[in-house]
Amino acid sequence: MGLGSSAIVVSIGGPVAVADIPGLCERLCALLERTDVRVVVCDLGDLVEPGLATVDALARLVLTARQYGAEVCLRHVSSELEELLSLTGLGTCSEASVFTPDMPRSRKSSGAPMNPRTPRSRTGENAPEEDPS
Repeated sequence: MGLGSSAIVVSIGGPVAVADIPGLCERLCALLERTDVRVVVCDLGDLVEPGLATVDALARLVLTARQYGAEVCLRHVSSELEELLSLTGLGTCSEASVFTPDMPRSRKSSGAPMNPRTPRSRTGENAPEEDPS
């Protein structure tokens, strides 16, 4: 898949904390609302100490991008992060591979930012609350 002019690059550096994830998703939403890109390139060259928070952030960025009909491509993936992605079942990623978990594509219809903590079903609807009984 050629990136051409239909891609944006998002650089993620430093260690990623769980508290950073909503802000990353909101910034991606803002970028995708202003453009019609099909590919989001996450440049991970400045990432340090990748951990499960990093994996969580990448998975949520993928979900956010998919809501806008875009895919995520990872660039400069360290071997440590690649191993974490594999161990968590998200697959392996090599330079410029497209990271697309098995999620339906859709074009987000509302301008509201995604809340990464809201569970969603495969159809994109909010997941029903479980009955505690």
